Amino acid sequence: MENSFDVLKLDHNGRGIIKKDGKTIFVPGATIGDTVKIKIVKDNKNYSVGNITCFIKKSCKRRERYCKYFDKCGGCSIGNLKYEEQLKYKEEKIKNIINRFLKEDIKINPIIYSKDLKYRNKITLHIKNGKIGLYKEQSNDIVDITECALVSDEINKLIKRVRRFLKRNRNNVREVVIRTTCIGHSMIKFIGDVNEDKAYNSFEDIDSIVINDKIIGARYITEELGKYKFKMSCDSFFQVNRFNTINLYNEVCRVIKGKKINKLIDLYCGTGTITIFVCKNAFEVLGIEKVESAVEAARLNRAINGASNVSFIDSKTENIINKFDNIDCIITDPPRCGMDKVTIDNLRRIASKMIIYVSCDAMTLVRDLNMLKDIYEIKEITPVDMFPNTHHVESIAVLERR
Repeated sequence: MENSFDVLKLDHNGRGIIKKDGKTIFVPGATIGDTVKIKIVKDNKNYSVGNITCFIKKSCKRRERYCKYFDKCGGCSIGNLKYEEQLKYKEEKIKNIINRFLKEDIKINPIIYSKDLKYRNKITLHIKNGKIGLYKEQSNDIVDITECALVSDEINKLIKRVRRFLKRNRNNVREVVIRTTCIGHSMIKFIGDVNEDKAYNSFEDIDSIVINDKIIGARYITEELGKYKFKMSCDSFFQVNRFNTINLYNEVCRVIKGKKINKLIDLYCGTGTITIFVCKNAFEVLGIEKVESAVEAARLNRAINGASNVSFIDSKTENIINKFDNIDCIITDPPRCGMDKVTIDNLRRIASKMIIYVSCDAMTLVRDLNMLKDIYEIKEITPVDMFPNTHHVESIAVLERR
């Protein structure tokens, strides 16, 4: 079945939405203002999914094709939108989710935009059946790529070098992680069976080569954010947007500036980036992180940046948070799945004066805020575009005890 439809809006995953006989049809790759013909590829009781077969009219909100893999990879779910339209979409997405699920009139600040769209400082390449690239959306099929429109020029050069190395040498490599920093440091990790000597000889200019768990060269590479320097290992969590990360952290600092904070805890602190950024705003600061290598890096970062009032604990947040009390401010930056019930119950018990919740998923954010809003007033939420060309958006929620 093939029909022509006008695209009315986008869903929270960046898919176009059209209506037929009162039923919703989701169309990947379509955007507001398009008129398209589609073919239904999935038909459920409550909704359908359709693929575009041809365009009758293309929206003025669209931009020219910027990536040859756009309709294959699926990594850039809204990469077909002009950047100013992406920002509008993300602001509206946050407003819609907040209004629908929190049912409160909450101040939503303008989105903080990314100054460059080639923003990623890290990429993971998957290797299978001679293909080297990225997974198709919702699939384990690999799209063979020679470059990625989201990463820095430095990473794209390394992608080409990795491809030549893997093609030249018979290796049973399953995955390659490439990471770079703004000050010219780089790291490559191979997962699988690879000849160490050949890898070293091919990438001797790289600061750190990791083969499975073996490190050749530097254990850490260094990134610079404003006046601070941070060391990270290959497995450490570090924000991927090399331009907007400092804006995210500065926004957290803005929120707590001038507050009287004796003790502050930073949950899920990674390599201690936010912890160190905010340390001058509190008398005592503690970071909690479960990844051992990240905590090692965080302690180095404390020394490098002279953050003498900061300490770190190597633990899962839910395993240790019950030991704390009398905390003035809690910063939480959990993974996409949000916080577990043990952590939320302890946040309620501690009842700190302020919670700053940094979230990369608006749905888990509102779920967790709903469990806190009876004792906390949600003062403001600031969207931050950490992931241009995708439907993902970071948010900073500021909570003050009622």
